[in-house]
Amino acid sequence: MVNGNYVNGDVEIFYAKSTQPNHKVCMHITSKHIELLNNSIRNLVNLKMEYWIGSTMDMDAFLCCAEKNLSELEGIVFVDDPAMEERETSKLGMFFEVDHNNISHYNQRWGINITSEGKYIALSPNEINNFYDTNKMSFKPYRGTLNIISELVFLHEIGHLATSVTDNIYRQHRTECESQANWFASLNLDFTKKYLLGEKTKFQPPEYQDYFTNPRLMPGQVFVNPCNGTIIDVKLYDKKVYDMIQKLRR
Repeated sequence: MVNGNYVNGDVEIFYAKSTQPNHKVCMHITSKHIELLNNSIRNLVNLKMEYWIGSTMDMDAFLCCAEKNLSELEGIVFVDDPAMEERETSKLGMFFEVDHNNISHYNQRWGINITSEGKYIALSPNEINNFYDTNKMSFKPYRGTLNIISELVFLHEIGHLATSVTDNIYRQHRTECESQANWFASLNLDFTKKYLLGEKTKFQPPEYQDYFTNPRLMPGQVFVNPCNGTIIDVKLYDKKVYDMIQKLRR
């Protein structure tokens, strides 16, 4: 499944029975998904070589673990709604881990046939469409925004895959976990897509809205938060990332 540190095209794909591959959102698997995953691994390798104000063995261990997690994606599942229980609010996507205790629950809930334990990402073309249709006036100035939002959702779930905190930690620290996933997604984005990622969080629950981006990929010498226009102190940024990662360590 893995060639060195990079994922090849053998990631398994599952469609729920009612999900149509020819959906309006081009989210059925293409080489683009594998490209985004591999770019995430490359950007993580680059990140490991950067200077961190809080650089320690713990940070290095975290980055190495994240790189390993990205190489272990078992599959991508396309479902009408990734919410695991009827009472949950709808989700655009979800990272989840399958083991012998929960594999039948996922298969029965979604009408699929996962057979291997491991790390998975679920995506919902239906919910991504609904999200875009509801909020498209805010995104109208940007061409191809529906596909961009689909990409942002996938990268956000890749961020959860990279960090892979336990369910217990996620329940206790949802804001930090969602911020960390968006921060990781921002490593792969240009300025415009970073801005759109920030705009996307405005229409999501509060725990998604403590969004901050990676300033090193911004143009010019002055780093500006694309969401609110504030100047970013890179040393304070590094410390914020480091402190958040330390808080979420298993």
